[in-house]
Amino acid sequence: MYYIVSNHFLSRTKFFFILFLIIFSTACTKKTISTKNPTIGLPNEYLDAKARIDFKNTNDDANFKVKFRQQKDKRTWATFTGALGIEGLRVVAKTDSLFMIDYLNNKYEKATFDTLAQILNFPIEYPMLQNLLMGDMPNADSTGATIEGDFIKISQKIKHISAENKLYATNKKLAELYLSDTRNQNNMLIQYSDYRPSPVKLFPFKINISVDFLNNRTKKREKTTVNMEFMYARFGNVPLEFPFVVPKSYLKNKK
Repeated sequence: MYYIVSNHFLSRTKFFFILFLIIFSTACTKKTISTKNPTIGLPNEYLDAKARIDFKNTNDDANFKVKFRQQKDKRTWATFTGALGIEGLRVVAKTDSLFMIDYLNNKYEKATFDTLAQILNFPIEYPMLQNLLMGDMPNADSTGATIEGDFIKISQKIKHISAENKLYATNKKLAELYLSDTRNQNNMLIQYSDYRPSPVKLFPFKINISVDFLNNRTKKREKTTVNMEFMYARFGNVPLEFPFVVPKSYLKNKK
């Protein structure tokens, strides 16, 4: 029973992680607004964080924990564990590539961001991953920004992807990011809240993701939600370890 649940958990965490990569009423006052933040990105060399994740889609519901570590502008590392505390997946993303170890099936995978960009037809870059985790805009272009109450709104277009950024005017951090694919009406909403200083950089301790998409296999529309609640987020300059060793007996996953 646990093996079945764990493999379900593994496939869903892979889906969630890749999904996360492709990320970036009242009258409006049209003018140019600076959204630049002097502390954008990591304030120190390293980030160490841990979160609880609740994953739900049309047929399934899973809960697991994830540990994140980042080295500024160089790599992001994550481990995913299921309900019984057994690690099922380990991931490391560098500036040009992505590696995954599947501990439940004794396999590993490797992909480049260029390959993922070709598969998804979306320009994926490592800085997007780093910025989205911090609650910063995936694309810093603030052209056409508008003020609506307590928020700054910025609309962007990247190829076939429409992006609507909603920022808190007080701290210029994301409140919401809405991405829509004009080809198939697939869309993703990322909501950020509970920003806290950790210790000096504001970090979103709650990130909720909702995705409405067409399942290419079943040809039916499905909805997936991912709710992340961080237990801690620590910044520092003391070097962190990023252990990632593929056992010799593991096979490379071929697709």
